[in-house]
Amino acid sequence: MFSWLMNWLRKIVLKHTVTDHALYDVATALRGPDSKHDSLKYIFTQRIRWLVGRSTEIIGDFRVDGKVPLDVIVKAVLEVDETDRHFLDHVEYALDKLDELGLIGIREYIFLEKLCYYLIKLTYNEGEEQILGMESIETVVKHHPDLIS
Repeated sequence: MFSWLMNWLRKIVLKHTVTDHALYDVATALRGPDSKHDSLKYIFTQRIRWLVGRSTEIIGDFRVDGKVPLDVIVKAVLEVDETDRHFLDHVEYALDKLDELGLIGIREYIFLEKLCYYLIKLTYNEGEEQILGMESIETVVKHHPDLIS
């Protein structure tokens, strides 16, 4: 009986994952980027996995601590490119949904959302967008020292 019920619930969740934009964005963020840039996966995917599951039984790597090492942010700034834009768009929407559901604290939400937004700016090959993105990331880091390790 229990396995039948679990399979029934899985079917419902799977159906909603591909028909509900919010669930789809969160699922995409849980999976991580297709790029080789592990810094983005560390900053966003591993943390979102923890915020959603809050269990050590989570499949894949996860990050319990809300603090992000500065060197990982620097690496993300140096590595991010146009191939990461699609993934970061999903992350931005996933963070919004986690905020709506109360699964992320407001300060961490603002930090990660702004970091994501400005990393997206860096994916454009326009000089002004890249300069704005880099300067803004510096400001985000300065205003959130409690979330930097």
